[in-house]
Amino acid sequence: MIIGCLIVRLSIILQFNESIGPLIKIVGKMSMDFLNFFLIYVILVAMFSIVGNINFVEELTSYRTFFDSILTVIDASLGTYSFLMFEKINDSALIYVGQVFTISIVVSFNILLLNLIIAILANTYTIFDERSNGLYLSKILVSRDEMNYDPSYGSFLSAMPPLNLIQVIFVPIALVLRYNNPVLVAINTFVMKTLYSMLNLIFFTIFFVISALCLPFAYIIGIMDKLRTMGV
Repeated sequence: MIIGCLIVRLSIILQFNESIGPLIKIVGKMSMDFLNFFLIYVILVAMFSIVGNINFVEELTSYRTFFDSILTVIDASLGTYSFLMFEKINDSALIYVGQVFTISIVVSFNILLLNLIIAILANTYTIFDERSNGLYLSKILVSRDEMNYDPSYGSFLSAMPPLNLIQVIFVPIALVLRYNNPVLVAINTFVMKTLYSMLNLIFFTIFFVISALCLPFAYIIGIMDKLRTMGV
């Protein structure tokens, strides 16, 4: 989860890069196509799993339960399959059915769906490649108001949750006063200083507690190093 959050945060920062930003915007546009492909993949996995579970529930442990069928179909869709598993079946006709069933899975996923998603993503990339600079500039324009501090409403826009709950008290007043009203500017400055003071207090408290907990160990290690240098 931490690595995922860091990747998302890094991608958000890189959107403002002139060379990488347009590519990230294009990937974001392609994500909806990939989501549609994933839904089709889930539907086909469920369909093949039901068919495999109905036909081979008494013959093969790989299709004994619906969950086992799902795992088997997913493995086959990724290219991990074997026809030898069907040799355990006594019915020769059912062996042939199992082999055709596996071939159907491989053809459906590895040939049809794989080429389909490649074609869809390539088409989406081609469409938005010519508009990449426009996507990049639109991101810059959208983020301008978020990045610039406003003397009247800056604290209401840039505060982080859950500390921004303190804004609830001042929101009605801010909605009534006109823009650049001295009272509104004073309230904005007060709220901003209060929020960042609370944030600094939280980090200082964490730092102080961790330092206090580590202090005894630091003294012990320091005494041991001192004794070691003295040859004791």
